Amino acid sequence: MRVAFEMKVVCSGREVAAKLEKVLGPDNGRVPHDQRFLMKRNGRTLLFEMNSPRPLSALGSVESLLNDINLFKEVWLLSS
Repeated sequence: MRVAFEMKVVCSGREVAAKLEKVLGPDNGRVPHDQRFLMKRNGRTLLFEMNSPRPLSALGSVESLLNDINLFKEVWLLSS
């Protein structure tokens, strides 16, 4: 069994999306060998795709991604 996850994040603008992409890139550079992770940006939208043969690992990766996005949102709002 493989677990697949797809998520779109629509930011308030292209600049915000570009900064979120830049912030998340280094953190997601080292993906486990059996997991696939893809992040693409189109304008103000970021698309995340991830799949893994290990459900708990996939869930942990999704949770980490959501936490990182939420932290970015909080820091971005505080700095604006």
